[in-house]
Amino acid sequence: MRRIGEVLVAHAEASADRSASADALLGALIARLAPGADARVGRRCAVCGGTDHGAPVALGAPVVLSAAYAGGLVVAAGAPSARVSAVGIDAEPGAAGTILTELSNLVDPPPSLREWTRIEAALKADGRGLRVPPDAVRLDGDAARVPGRADPIALIDVPSPAGLVVSLAVAARPPRATR
Repeated sequence: MRRIGEVLVAHAEASADRSASADALLGALIARLAPGADARVGRRCAVCGGTDHGAPVALGAPVVLSAAYAGGLVVAAGAPSARVSAVGIDAEPGAAGTILTELSNLVDPPPSLREWTRIEAALKADGRGLRVPPDAVRLDGDAARVPGRADPIALIDVPSPAGLVVSLAVAARPPRATR
């Protein structure tokens, strides 16, 4: 596991049951971020509200989670919800600078592999995923501007094994108003 600011990031080889591999990795992140909590990994679909599929959630712990699959690996991120409102992680096999011409119908001009992982990570952190058109996301240095959000989402390029591009997106917890 690697700490990046408030976020813990980990990767592991995925078994034939990728979801079980992800849940095991996410469970380890929860244990590190909320020691002693009686918590487990659940799912929640942002579209239908179903709990048998969708984005991972920490049940019983104040932790936000995200996971992605790339080839035979699963990558995961988690952070304390008191400091971070959401995380998103995306991973793709390949070289960061590769231009993804096959995505020209989604994003014009076609993004590099690094740009695509940043877009997908930002959309995961936003919570709406690909219901937001990917070409509407604006990458601005180390931040993503997603339509409908007032604040930008921070982007971090995660050091990864050769042949893997991983991007992390972090939505900061707004400061509490003081009286």
